[in-house]
Amino acid sequence: MAQQALFEKTDDLETDSPWSSADPKPSNFQFEHPDWMLFRSVTTLPTMAGVRAELLQRLGLKELVDNALDAGATVTVGQIDDNSYVIQDDGPGIEGTPEQIARLFSINRDLVSSKLWRLPTRGAMGNGLRVVVGAVAASNGRLVVWTRNRRLILTPQEDGSTAVEASEIDFPNGTWIGITFGSALPADKDNDALAWARAAIGMAGGEPYSGKPSPHWYDGDHFFRMLKASGHRAVREIIANLEGCSGAKAGRITAAFKGMASNALTQEQAIEVLKRARAETSPVHADRLGKVGKLPTLPQWYAIERSAFMTGGREPKAMIPFVVEAWVRVDPKGKSEAGVVHLFVNRTPIIEEILLHRDKDGFGLFGCGLHHEIVLPKGKYDITVSIITPYMPITTEGKQPDLTHFVRQIRTAVATAAKRARKAIPPDRTITTKDAAWTVMEEAYLKTSKGGTLPANARQIMYAARTRILEMTGKPSLDDKYFTQTLLPDFMAEHPKLTADWDVVFDARGHLIEPHTGRRVSLGTLGVRAYLGARRTGKPESLSLNTGGVLYPTTGPRNRYRGILFVEKEGFDPLLEFADIAAKHDLAIASTKGMSVTAFRQLLDEVQTDEPVDVYALHDMDISGRTIFGTLTSDGRRFSYKNNITLHDLGLRYEDVVEMGLESEPFKLGEQDVAKVRVTLVRHGASKDEVDMLLVQQRRVELNAMTSDQFIKFVERRLAECGAKKVVPDDETLEDAYRRTLVQQQLKEKSEALREQAEQDAKAADVPADLKERVRKAMNGDPCLSWDLAVVALLDATKHRR
Repeated sequence: MAQQALFEKTDDLETDSPWSSADPKPSNFQFEHPDWMLFRSVTTLPTMAGVRAELLQRLGLKELVDNALDAGATVTVGQIDDNSYVIQDDGPGIEGTPEQIARLFSINRDLVSSKLWRLPTRGAMGNGLRVVVGAVAASNGRLVVWTRNRRLILTPQEDGSTAVEASEIDFPNGTWIGITFGSALPADKDNDALAWARAAIGMAGGEPYSGKPSPHWYDGDHFFRMLKASGHRAVREIIANLEGCSGAKAGRITAAFKGMASNALTQEQAIEVLKRARAETSPVHADRLGKVGKLPTLPQWYAIERSAFMTGGREPKAMIPFVVEAWVRVDPKGKSEAGVVHLFVNRTPIIEEILLHRDKDGFGLFGCGLHHEIVLPKGKYDITVSIITPYMPITTEGKQPDLTHFVRQIRTAVATAAKRARKAIPPDRTITTKDAAWTVMEEAYLKTSKGGTLPANARQIMYAARTRILEMTGKPSLDDKYFTQTLLPDFMAEHPKLTADWDVVFDARGHLIEPHTGRRVSLGTLGVRAYLGARRTGKPESLSLNTGGVLYPTTGPRNRYRGILFVEKEGFDPLLEFADIAAKHDLAIASTKGMSVTAFRQLLDEVQTDEPVDVYALHDMDISGRTIFGTLTSDGRRFSYKNNITLHDLGLRYEDVVEMGLESEPFKLGEQDVAKVRVTLVRHGASKDEVDMLLVQQRRVELNAMTSDQFIKFVERRLAECGAKKVVPDDETLEDAYRRTLVQQQLKEKSEALREQAEQDAKAADVPADLKERVRKAMNGDPCLSWDLAVVALLDATKHRR
């Protein structure tokens, strides 16, 4: 009862409550505070900086170094004690009075930055100095600047401003900054707060961009924002600072807005100025952005890629060029499950990690919008990637870059540099053919397929990859069948995302013959693709075949066949045709050279209709035959079925061999694991007698051991046992066929009556004297025309003119 009383609502409790109904409750209070307050606390500063608290020292020091490097200075850094550091450069120094410099180092100022100029410079938002001062303010640290013969002691204040004590010193050149982080700021996570600063200094070499911002680098929204932030400067002054827009061009571009301040333009007017500037200039391409190039501090093996992407809100969109460079070092014998890719944007390290992770499917890149597979052979990698661009999309206040626009170039540059690194390693028998093939496969495909724009034959890819594989492995030769039938299919199966759009054509290794029509389909990639494509489109001109006076309106299984007799070897077609096996049972006859090819499995999957197509497998009594039967309709590394396949076993059995007295022949198991083979045979339906004959006696029996009459009787009997039957379509299909045949008969009668008159008219017609010249001209206009089709085209054109 006492406990219950605590929660009972009484009049006294309501009267005595300090929160009457007339007073606002705490949950209704609305607090207002400027965002610079978030820079003053160790608990909130990481939100504004985009890094964990134990990385704030590292980030602040990098920001100071970036500013000095962007000024073209040579920079050195040092550590005085646990939390005190020095950054010194030989640049022009910091411009402004002591008060102006103090304002620059204040966290309560508006965002003041040159970053709205799109240039391939370090940093992204111009927020770096506020992070530096915030770290000092939040930890009660100390900041001293020497520049242009002045010593400035900068002290952050509670109101977000920074006080300055200035004194004269003899320091005419460069800038010296001493910074101490207070004890409230956590120590660096690796006790190496200068790591990012040193990395930025190490990437400062190479060829820099020496031009101005290009008007083609701005979209309508960003350009309007830049004009609004430029104060009362004249429009012409801003435009004159764009690449190719100085002098008289600036006047022509801004003629309609002469004397106007940039921040007075409406968005529509700003977009008009931008369009005029673009019309007066040519785009600045990626090759002008410069590069870092090879540096002694980076891994030796190097590759570079250049491209551009479009981005922006309002039209016109921005065209952003970029350069991707990669440096790679590899230990082919090393083991690596995961690692970090060192990523630089405009020569400064990013604060987010890019992970290189290895799993059973290979390597993948993850982070900053990357979740992509990259083809690298096994090994331990040291990878550095640099992106140089006038605009890097970012996703957070902490400047996390969005790398989705750069995926293909990053993957290509890293893979190319890795291949060069592997190629430089002396031939080593420990580098397997598979590892070497994995290294060069993507490059070989792209070379063969013209960058993925054309189909590529599997053997063409083998020829493109072979030389590199032999160089890497030191082997004298490469088995083409091993490459085309094992390595290439395995690579595609293990890299499904990478190869999803690959159009690889595998050679035909068999054929299928339709019953009644006699149509022959090669069981290769292109043959099956054409056959299934014709069946799907249902175009009469591609499907109708007139054989023996009968019109067959459909090609494929529907109403033509619902069974496929699959023979594991070629050579039985004449015997099957002589015995009319296909016609008697409405069966398509398919044969391959050994194991069923992927193209045939695709055909089996896609010819399924509302009534499933039965597959009858005819095979030898041996290990391969039994395996062919067991795997014919099972998912494999190159193909997975979408539909259920009904499979009937027509293969030779032990009882058939005994009954017909067929002659067996010996074979050798070789190095096969007998226990594993036994399990496979039993799983695929082999009897005890068959397992004993194959594994103990090591003897096999081929279909060819039967005489011709034995073979035909065997096939007929087995088909009957499996319930093979003729196709009789539904009433609607039969009625359509009946009426279609009537039409054909009437047309035939009428055409015979008209033929004689047509022949007389043709004999009396005048043949153009320049017919040969016209035919040549038509064939020149369409190189695919034959001479007789050119004659038809000429007659059609004449008829059309009439």
